[in-house]
Parts: sequence; structure tokens; C-alpha cells
Amino acid sequence: MSTATLAIVDDDQQFAEYLQTLLRSRGYETQAFDSGDALLAALRQGAVPDVILLDVLMPGLDGLETLRAIRLVHPAAQVVMLSGGQTPATIVEAVRLGATDYVVKPGDPDGVGEVALVQTFDQAIPNGVAEVRNTFEQIGNAISSVGLVVASITMFIVIFINAVTRRKFIGILKGIGISGEAIEVSYMFQSLFYAIIGASIGLLILYGFLVPYFSAHPIVLPISNAIIVAPFTGTMVRVALLAFATIVAGYIPARMIVRKNTLDSILGRN
Repeated sequence: MSTATLAIVDDDQQFAEYLQTLLRSRGYETQAFDSGDALLAALRQGAVPDVILLDVLMPGLDGLETLRAIRLVHPAAQVVMLSGGQTPATIVEAVRLGATDYVVKPGDPDGVGEVALVQTFDQAIPNGVAEVRNTFEQIGNAISSVGLVVASITMFIVIFINAVTRRKFIGILKGIGISGEAIEVSYMFQSLFYAIIGASIGLLILYGFLVPYFSAHPIVLPISNAIIVAPFTGTMVRVALLAFATIVAGYIPARMIVRKNTLDSILGRN
């Protein structure tokens, strides 16, 4: 029996209840929302349905506006648009925004269940496309790892140069009784400050400009439209790793300088 979770977004309560009954009889877990705002609130709180069945015509946020917002909150979501009729312009726009399919209702509600069935990740994505997606995910992870290493090395160099050029000052601090541990901690906090500022600017550019821009203007590829997928949780994990790496990168050169003889540091001897 299928365990796929389907989110039904439709202001027509009677049709939504019918669809829930139909899909649950086929083994699906379902959750109904009467508006796009209600769905988006659930997604922001961590809901991750396998498939979203989204009505086109709704009060407040309509289907297309909700689809645009879904791409920002849950970019990888499989979305099937539901409509009482086929409007070419609406269909084109829905596909451009990344809708997986477009289904006319309510003539054959059973057809909706069949469409939803093939939207689960195991059945909806052809092997070739899945391999391409996995390849791009691996490339993305590799680039992130390389970027983390480069950032750590850069931070090490910056702190090392800073410590070397201020070697005399460090020697004076030690001479007046400032402990080496305190000096090391100060450089670690300096590194953390650099990391926080850099990460904040990066997050602002990523989520304030890049993700919204490419969601609205996806890159057209032969097999599909491409957008930037940057799950917030994964991004914050990388930020935390960067912060840790920069703290270590700040500690090592500071430790190297602090261990030098105090008089040699004051006199600038190697």
C-alpha cells in the first residue's frame, strides 16, 4: 500500500472532501487546505508532502500565485494543478513555474488519483532524469565542500598575516600579563566575526535575490527548467561548518605566534 502524502489545496470543500475520500481509499495519506496561505503556512512549519494538488481558481492567493510561493518555500515539490477548464495561457504559465501536470476537474476525479500516483519520486521521475538530478546534486555538494575548504584556507591566511604583523603587539600583551589563552580566544572571536558577516551577506544575496530571481526566471534546459534549490536547513548546516572551520583557522596561527618567546615577539625576532 502506498504511503505517499498528498496535500489538497482547494476552496471547494465538497470536492476536497470527495478527493480526500477517494485518495485515502487508495492508501494515500492526505491533508486538505482551503487556501494557498494555509498550505504555505504548513510548508513553512516543516510539512513536506510528496505531491501537492493545487486548485487554480481560489480567493486570496490563486493557484499560480501559490505555485510561485511554493517554489520559494519548497522548490522540489511536485505540484499538480487542478482546474475546471483548460486555459492555454494558464497551462503555459503553470508549466513555466514548474507544475508537474495540469488536470481538468471535476469530470473524472479518479483521473486525479491516477495522476497523483505517478508523481511520487519513485515513479514520476524517469531513470535518466533522476540520474541527471543526482549528478547535479553531487556536483553541488562537491562545490560546497570545495568552497568550505577554500574559505577555511583564506581565513587561516588572513588571521596568520594579521597575527604576524601584530607580533610585537602580542608580545607586549603577554609582557603586561595578558594570558596566551585570552589572546588565542580573541583571535577565535575575530574569525567568528568574519564568518558571521560573510555568511550574513551570502544568505542575503542567496535568499533575497538569487532564489527568487531564478524561481521567477528559470534557466531553460532541454530536459526541464532549472532553478536554484537551496533548502534553508542544509544551508544553515554549511554556515555552521564554515563558522567552526574559521574558528579553527583563527586559533592555529594565533597559537603559533603566542607560543613564541615574549621577548622575541616584542623585538620582532624570528
